[in-house]
Amino acid sequence: MKLKKIASLALAGVMAVSMLTACGSNAIDEQPPVDNGGDTTPAAGYSATFEGRLSAGANANISMSDSADLNAALKYAMDFAADNHIAWDYNWNHNNTVQFVNPKGGSDLGVVATELIKKADSNKEGIVNSWDASEAVKNLLPVTDNSKSMYYKNDDVDVVMLYVVDGGLSTDAAVMEVADDLNEDIENLTRIYQSKTETDVDTGKHTATQYTYTGSVSADTITLDANHGKSVTFVAVEIVRELA
Repeated sequence: MKLKKIASLALAGVMAVSMLTACGSNAIDEQPPVDNGGDTTPAAGYSATFEGRLSAGANANISMSDSADLNAALKYAMDFAADNHIAWDYNWNHNNTVQFVNPKGGSDLGVVATELIKKADSNKEGIVNSWDASEAVKNLLPVTDNSKSMYYKNDDVDVVMLYVVDGGLSTDAAVMEVADDLNEDIENLTRIYQSKTETDVDTGKHTATQYTYTGSVSADTITLDANHGKSVTFVAVEIVRELA
């Protein structure tokens, strides 16, 4: 009897160890490695505010993320904004408004836009005379078969834009209003361009090129204590087109 009891206890011990081992294996199997979705940095701060304001159609066309380079470029460019000109411009142009800044408009703020573009434009396409945002965004469209000089012909294009907004708005609200102004243009970005003149050697069909668009937003405010607290918020928007 004693031997039977000892044998039974030994068998029970072996089964318990086996069950623990099995449980350990199951625990590991139930926790696969986490997929971080690649190296994409999710949008935060003002880039996330901008992204959250866009329509579903615009969001489908662009992926927003943060850019330390754009932040640094905006801070650098804002040093070229003279206080007295900001005060004058505020009275005449920016009181309760959202305004795109033409880099070749000849104003003090145009100098800020020019310096921003020179600092942030990684592809160095050059300063474009864009009177409004729609004209600036057109430089992201692939070259059409009937146009020669209006659109860039590069595979990758980097467009940087500057807006000035009444500083009476919160910075988040200013970024949202800029997103509203650009929303339709972002919705109309071309993601697949099919050439009318080039054909695929294997299929004989017109060559189709796929593009992806990424964007970043930076914003900062200048408040003029000497001019009754007038303030202007500068919003920089960068959109990059690359081959998919």
